[in-house]
Amino acid sequence: MRRFLLCLIPPFLAAITGAFFRPGPWYEALSKPAWTPPGIVFPVAWNILYFLMAVTLYFLWKDIKERKIAFILFWIILAFNALWSPVFLGMHEILAGLAILLVMVFCQFLLLWRVKKSSLLTILNIPYFLWLSFAMALNAEILRLSL
Repeated sequence: MRRFLLCLIPPFLAAITGAFFRPGPWYEALSKPAWTPPGIVFPVAWNILYFLMAVTLYFLWKDIKERKIAFILFWIILAFNALWSPVFLGMHEILAGLAILLVMVFCQFLLLWRVKKSSLLTILNIPYFLWLSFAMALNAEILRLSL
């Protein structure tokens, strides 16, 4: 139980960047596609995803010898996750935000590929992969509309 509680900390520490760098007037003024979700969707989705990430970390850590590469990929993804909000929302760097998401989607794909023998880890990580893919498409469309 203590290990699981410890696994909650890193994803929710990464979430803190989203709390400091929130959408504001700059983001509201951007041209966004009609399929942009309402603002309330983002914190709800991210809280669920951060919890799933904590569960993923728990199982990767528990079986680290077998899943070392997936464990490393998890930390890379988490670091880039923490970086996106300051870059996109804080620095207003739409292209750099898209580049960060590209790295995250690629690493999340690799993580899914590495854990494919574990249906539980696959199920835990498919929602994150889908959300990252959606976020990347949204970021790309915002970039296109801002040109």
